[in-house]
Amino acid sequence: MNVYVETYNRLLGCHFKRVEIIESELSGIRFFENENLNVVLQNWEEGMDDKKIIDETIFIRNFILRKNMNVWNTYYLICADEEYAIEEDMIYSIEREATALRKFMIRSSKDLTRIPFLDTYQENTDEIMNLSSYVLKDYEELSELINYIKQKNGELRKLKPKEIEDACKSFLGKEVKNEDR
Repeated sequence: MNVYVETYNRLLGCHFKRVEIIESELSGIRFFENENLNVVLQNWEEGMDDKKIIDETIFIRNFILRKNMNVWNTYYLICADEEYAIEEDMIYSIEREATALRKFMIRSSKDLTRIPFLDTYQENTDEIMNLSSYVLKDYEELSELINYIKQKNGELRKLKPKEIEDACKSFLGKEVKNEDR
Protein backbone atom coordinates (compact mmCIF):
# COMPACT_ATOMS: atom_id res chain seq x y z
CA MET A 1 0.00 0.00 0.00
CA ASN A 2 1.17 3.54 -0.72
CA VAL A 3 2.63 5.05 2.47
CA TYR A 4 0.66 8.28 1.98
CA VAL A 5 -2.63 6.37 1.77
CA GLU A 6 -1.64 4.22 4.76
CA THR A 7 -0.80 7.31 6.83
CA TYR A 8 -4.04 9.00 5.75
CA ASN A 9 -6.03 5.93 6.84
CA ARG A 10 -4.10 5.62 10.10
CA LEU A 11 -4.95 9.24 10.97
CA LEU A 12 -8.64 8.54 10.34
CA GLY A 13 -8.35 5.31 12.38
CA CYS A 14 -6.89 7.32 15.27
CA HIS A 15 -9.93 9.61 15.31
CA PHE A 16 -8.44 12.52 13.41
CA LYS A 17 -10.81 14.35 11.12
CA ARG A 18 -9.91 16.00 7.87
CA VAL A 19 -10.17 19.79 7.92
CA GLU A 20 -10.78 21.64 4.68
CA ILE A 21 -8.57 24.69 4.50
CA ILE A 22 -8.80 26.23 1.06
CA GLU A 23 -5.90 28.36 -0.02
CA SER A 24 -4.11 28.03 -3.34
CA GLU A 25 -0.62 28.05 -1.78
CA LEU A 26 -1.46 24.93 0.21
CA SER A 27 -2.32 22.59 -2.65
CA GLY A 28 -1.16 19.05 -2.10
CA ILE A 29 -1.30 19.37 1.67
CA ARG A 30 -4.01 17.85 3.84
CA PHE A 31 -4.87 19.05 7.34
CA PHE A 32 -6.17 16.80 10.11
CA GLU A 33 -7.11 17.52 13.69
CA ASN A 34 -8.40 15.87 16.83
CA GLU A 35 -9.18 17.39 20.24
CA ASN A 36 -5.51 18.14 20.94
CA LEU A 37 -3.40 17.90 17.80
CA ASN A 38 -3.10 19.21 14.27
CA VAL A 39 -1.43 17.22 11.52
CA VAL A 40 -0.21 18.44 8.17
CA LEU A 41 0.11 15.58 5.69
CA GLN A 42 2.35 16.08 2.66
CA ASN A 43 3.10 13.61 -0.13
CA TRP A 44 6.74 13.69 -1.26
CA GLU A 45 7.12 15.34 -4.63
CA GLU A 46 9.98 14.90 -7.05
CA GLY A 47 12.50 17.69 -6.59
CA MET A 48 11.79 18.28 -2.91
CA ASP A 49 14.77 18.95 -0.70
CA ASP A 50 15.35 19.94 2.91
CA LYS A 51 15.40 23.68 2.12
CA LYS A 52 12.07 23.50 0.29
CA ILE A 53 10.52 21.55 3.16
CA ILE A 54 11.80 24.00 5.78
CA ASP A 55 10.45 26.93 3.75
CA GLU A 56 7.11 25.16 3.43
CA THR A 57 6.89 24.44 7.17
CA ILE A 58 7.61 28.09 7.94
CA PHE A 59 4.84 29.12 5.55
CA ILE A 60 2.43 26.60 7.13
CA ARG A 61 3.36 27.71 10.65
CA ASN A 62 2.59 31.33 9.76
CA PHE A 63 -0.65 30.26 8.09
CA ILE A 64 -1.70 28.30 11.20
CA LEU A 65 -0.88 31.26 13.43
CA ARG A 66 -3.05 33.54 11.27
CA LYS A 67 -5.91 31.03 11.67
CA ASN A 68 -5.45 31.12 15.48
CA MET A 69 -4.63 27.42 15.57
CA ASN A 70 -2.15 25.89 18.04
CA VAL A 71 1.23 25.55 16.28
CA TRP A 72 2.84 23.89 19.31
CA ASN A 73 0.66 20.82 18.85
CA THR A 74 1.07 20.63 15.08
CA TYR A 75 3.02 17.91 13.31
CA TYR A 76 4.20 17.85 9.70
CA LEU A 77 4.23 14.35 8.19
CA ILE A 78 6.03 13.90 4.87
CA CYS A 79 5.24 10.64 3.11
CA ALA A 80 7.78 9.29 0.64
CA ASP A 81 7.50 5.75 -0.65
CA GLU A 82 10.68 3.70 -0.55
CA GLU A 83 10.97 4.02 -4.33
CA TYR A 84 12.33 7.53 -3.82
CA ALA A 85 16.06 7.48 -3.16
CA ILE A 86 16.25 9.88 -0.22
CA GLU A 87 19.53 9.95 1.61
CA GLU A 88 19.48 9.23 5.34
CA ASP A 89 21.39 12.46 6.00
CA MET A 90 18.60 14.48 4.41
CA ILE A 91 15.92 12.65 6.40
CA TYR A 92 17.87 13.26 9.60
CA SER A 93 18.35 16.91 8.66
CA ILE A 94 14.64 17.41 8.02
CA GLU A 95 13.43 15.69 11.18
CA ARG A 96 15.98 17.29 13.50
CA GLU A 97 15.67 20.82 12.12
CA ALA A 98 13.80 22.79 14.79
CA THR A 99 12.35 25.60 12.68
CA ALA A 100 8.58 25.90 12.42
CA LEU A 101 6.93 22.50 13.06
CA ARG A 102 7.84 19.02 14.31
CA LYS A 103 8.54 16.95 11.22
CA PHE A 104 8.54 13.23 10.49
CA MET A 105 9.59 11.49 7.27
CA ILE A 106 7.47 8.42 6.68
CA ARG A 107 8.77 5.87 4.19
CA SER A 108 7.08 2.70 5.45
CA SER A 109 4.40 1.57 7.87
CA LYS A 110 7.13 0.93 10.47
CA ASP A 111 7.86 4.66 10.53
CA LEU A 112 4.32 5.27 11.78
CA THR A 113 5.26 3.67 15.09
CA ARG A 114 7.80 6.46 15.70
CA ILE A 115 5.03 9.05 15.79
CA PRO A 116 3.76 9.40 19.36
CA PHE A 117 0.08 9.82 18.58
CA LEU A 118 -0.03 7.09 15.90
CA ASP A 119 1.92 4.34 17.65
CA THR A 120 -1.04 3.56 19.91
CA TYR A 121 -3.16 2.47 16.97
CA GLN A 122 -4.09 -1.17 17.53
CA GLU A 123 -4.99 -3.31 14.55
CA ASN A 124 -4.87 -6.55 16.54
CA THR A 125 -7.20 -6.76 19.53
CA ASP A 126 -5.67 -10.13 20.50
CA GLU A 127 -2.58 -8.23 21.68
CA ILE A 128 -4.75 -6.12 23.97
CA MET A 129 -6.44 -9.20 25.40
CA ASN A 130 -3.06 -10.86 26.07
CA LEU A 131 -1.82 -7.72 27.81
CA SER A 132 -4.93 -7.54 29.99
CA SER A 133 -4.43 -11.15 31.14
CA TYR A 134 -0.86 -10.30 32.23
CA VAL A 135 -2.08 -7.24 34.09
CA LEU A 136 -4.78 -9.29 35.82
CA LYS A 137 -2.24 -11.97 36.83
CA ASP A 138 0.12 -9.30 38.21
CA TYR A 139 -2.78 -7.71 40.10
CA GLU A 140 -3.69 -11.05 41.69
CA GLU A 141 -0.07 -11.72 42.69
CA LEU A 142 0.29 -8.22 44.07
CA SER A 143 -2.91 -8.69 46.08
CA GLU A 144 -1.42 -11.87 47.58
CA LEU A 145 1.73 -9.98 48.55
CA ILE A 146 -0.31 -7.21 50.21
CA ASN A 147 -2.33 -9.79 52.14
CA TYR A 148 0.89 -11.49 53.31
CA ILE A 149 2.23 -8.14 54.57
CA LYS A 150 -1.05 -7.44 56.37
CA GLN A 151 -0.97 -10.88 58.03
CA LYS A 152 2.48 -10.04 59.41
CA ASN A 153 1.19 -6.66 60.71
CA GLY A 154 3.26 -4.89 58.07
CA GLU A 155 0.86 -1.96 58.17
CA LEU A 156 1.67 -1.27 61.84
CA ARG A 157 5.33 -2.20 62.12
CA LYS A 158 8.49 -2.41 60.10
CA LEU A 159 8.92 -5.94 58.76
CA LYS A 160 12.20 -7.72 59.43
CA PRO A 161 14.45 -8.32 56.42
CA LYS A 162 13.77 -12.07 56.67
CA GLU A 163 10.00 -11.47 56.57
CA ILE A 164 10.41 -9.33 53.47
CA GLU A 165 12.59 -12.01 51.88
CA ASP A 166 9.97 -14.68 52.69
CA ALA A 167 7.23 -12.48 51.24
CA CYS A 168 9.22 -11.97 48.04
CA LYS A 169 9.94 -15.67 47.69
CA SER A 170 6.28 -16.42 48.25
CA PHE A 171 5.32 -13.74 45.75
CA LEU A 172 7.67 -15.21 43.15
CA GLY A 173 6.19 -18.65 43.71
CA LYS A 174 9.26 -20.10 45.43
CA GLU A 175 8.66 -22.28 48.40
CA VAL A 176 10.25 -21.01 51.58
CA LYS A 177 12.33 -23.69 53.34
CA ASN A 178 12.48 -23.96 57.13
CA GLU A 179 16.27 -23.56 57.11
CA ASP A 180 15.83 -20.11 55.46
CA ARG A 181 13.82 -18.84 58.45
